[in-house]
Amino acid sequence: MQFLAILRFWREAAIGALVIVAGLLWLNGKAESARAAKWQTRSIETQAALDTERQAVRDKTALAKAQDAANAARVESNQKTVSLETLEKYRADIADLQRRYTNLRLHPGTAKTASGRSGGTAVPEVPNTPGGTNPASAPDSLACALNTVQLGRLIDWVTGQQSINRSATPPQ
Repeated sequence: MQFLAILRFWREAAIGALVIVAGLLWLNGKAESARAAKWQTRSIETQAALDTERQAVRDKTALAKAQDAANAARVESNQKTVSLETLEKYRADIADLQRRYTNLRLHPGTAKTASGRSGGTAVPEVPNTPGGTNPASAPDSLACALNTVQLGRLIDWVTGQQSINRSATPPQ
């Protein structure tokens, strides 16, 4: 008999159970909604931080590229300066050698110092030379002197190029 009394209220019991389940689901949904809002807020904050970091990297990259370009321009300018100075000295030395050689050809008995003034010691004669020529006054001596000047200025140029600071931060 008792069992029949319970069966008589089965509809109310089912409705009550459904209300309880719906209430639990609603409460669970509220909790999930709060968690989802919290995750969404974290996601937005993380994305903003990531965007800020990306912009900082772009800014630093642009600055580094500008500094590299300025450094490359500085190094190139210094290299050109060394090259032009060496070339100028080389041309002056060659002109001086050719002037001195021409002077020795025109006036074989006089010797000139490196500065072109008289009063230097004459090149000694080499005994027993064929035809009585002095090998020191032959055209080959000019070629040797030109090669010596050329190699000396090449050494100066290489030394000057090596002395250029190529690092991004030039010495103060």
